Amino acid sequence: AANNGGSCQTCQATRYQDQMAGVGRDCRSVSDDASCLKSGRIDAVTRGDYLSGSACAFKPWLSGVVCCRDQIPTASRSDNLAMRLILTSGWTELDADEVEEPGLHPVQFLTSHFVTLLGGLHGQNQGSSYPIAKLESQNVPIATLIFIAPTAVEDTVHPNHFLDVLIQPSGEIFVKSILSFVSVSLDGITFPTISTRSLYKGITLQSGFVQLNPMDPIAYFRGDDDIIRLTGAVKLVSDCSSMCLVFVCPLPNTWKRTHTATFVVSTSQVHVNIHPDGSVFLVTGKQNDVLLFNRVILLPANEQSQIMTVFRPWTATTYEPSCMRSQVGTIHLRGRVTFDGAGQFSTLPIVQLPLDYRPSFTIKQPISCGTVGRTQLCSLVINSEGKLFVNTEQIDENGFWVSFDGVTFGGYTVKSEISVLGNAALEVTGSAAVNLS
Repeated sequence: AANNGGSCQTCQATRYQDQMAGVGRDCRSVSDDASCLKSGRIDAVTRGDYLSGSACAFKPWLSGVVCCRDQIPTASRSDNLAMRLILTSGWTELDADEVEEPGLHPVQFLTSHFVTLLGGLHGQNQGSSYPIAKLESQNVPIATLIFIAPTAVEDTVHPNHFLDVLIQPSGEIFVKSILSFVSVSLDGITFPTISTRSLYKGITLQSGFVQLNPMDPIAYFRGDDDIIRLTGAVKLVSDCSSMCLVFVCPLPNTWKRTHTATFVVSTSQVHVNIHPDGSVFLVTGKQNDVLLFNRVILLPANEQSQIMTVFRPWTATTYEPSCMRSQVGTIHLRGRVTFDGAGQFSTLPIVQLPLDYRPSFTIKQPISCGTVGRTQLCSLVINSEGKLFVNTEQIDENGFWVSFDGVTFGGYTVKSEISVLGNAALEVTGSAAVNLS
């Protein structure tokens, strides 16, 4: 860093950025400028050092230097390059020893129409008014959005806890949770860019339901790959005892789907069933319940879908579990399985993805699950072997079902840039690892 003009800035061999900021009793206090520290002097070199040919370089009298915090690199909007989220003070990415599988750093990436978040982080919960991270300015939403997310790491007190993630138009990300120390998985949180949001088409609500946010009304978008995405939040005006029609999503005549999909739309165990004709039914709900449709994705019948291998004692239903890849490389899951055994099933893999569809990092997302007559909220874990596991507080029993609708991941590139100065040995581990020396 340089101390020119009373402010800390990047040190460069220019007239106004050449006074390298040093610390320690031997530093030469030569500048008439105010210090960029609150107190004390930090100047290390004389004025005009940019003319010396050694600006911003080591000086014999230096005891230490002040450094600039690394800047978050930006990427072009067209290359699907994953960029790290800007984490706020007190929040960090998960340590390697906190998860059994490799996890992805908290990142954001942009496709042609959508921004997607991935990765897990944790920190001290200071309340819903304190952000945990911030998006790059080009990735902010047009209005405040709310998503359901599971904890990234489970413990004995809260083995299956869920929380609301709020993303503001400022790009700041907040969480709402009762826990004092919070971990959160951002995997699969996806929302439209500001320009894409203008392409969404509005949907008429049935009586008994109102828009939660006029800036983000319930709407749908049909992409070039025929995938339909919903956005918006709806508030329930009165109690719903069973299967209340919320709205009908208009579907084109050429769009075909053969099974009813189930989605979780609230941390309060609220779910909706979406029928092949686009009718959206609330399973059950209480007055003032909020239904969040930001994770709802409708997949058309697709001959390119790949069937997933089901492990016993799980059994595929007629809504066979499968996966498909969109035009931008994002992988989407759907289908339903039932548990036909007895005992603890959270340690048993349910299905396995085909080799080309497996993630490089552990993925964790909320899903619908339940038993006959009861729907609940579970978390789905996908490891790097492509095996899917379910976590739930529900006592295991025969006939328990799990829905994969709405699970999505992939479609991004993780890139690292490394500069080595001087003599150094560098080891890179992971897939396609190389040794450099």
